[in-house]
Amino acid sequence: MHRMAVSIFRRTLINIFWKEKEVAQYKVESIGAAFSDRDIAGLGSHLSQQSTNGWEFHTVFSIEKKGCFGSSEGRTYLAVYRKAD
Repeated sequence: MHRMAVSIFRRTLINIFWKEKEVAQYKVESIGAAFSDRDIAGLGSHLSQQSTNGWEFHTVFSIEKKGCFGSSEGRTYLAVYRKAD
C-alpha cells in the first residue's frame, strides 16, 4: 500500500512539474466596441472558429485606440486567445 501511495504522489508531482513548464502562445485582436445583434452572433461564430483552430478564448479588455499624433480614435476591445503547445 505504501509503494502505491508513493507512486501516485510521484506521478502527481511529475504532472504538476510538466504543466508548469508548458509554453503557451497568445494572440490579440481588435473586436470593436459597438455591436448590433448580427455582430454579436458573428462574434460568437468567430470565437467558435478560433476554438476549432486550437485557440482558446482567454480574456477581453478595453483600450483607447490612438491615431496619428496621439489623437484618440475612441475605445475598442481586444480579445486575447491562448494556445498551449
